[in-house]
Amino acid sequence: MFAIISLVVLSLLGGAFVYFFVEFEEEGEEEETNSEAISTADEESTEGWIWDEESNEWIEDPNY
Repeated sequence: MFAIISLVVLSLLGGAFVYFFVEFEEEGEEEETNSEAISTADEESTEGWIWDEESNEWIEDPNY
């Protein structure tokens, strides 16, 4: 009986640890953060270039 109670307590403590200390990131959230970082960090150094979302590449801005 003591072993069963010990296993239950350890399981609850393990679950509490995972709940409070392990972070799970969603893919959409990560992509949004990366695109924001790219747009703010490269904004000044990419004058004359625009981001093509279809090919995921920088292309020359025809209006620049």
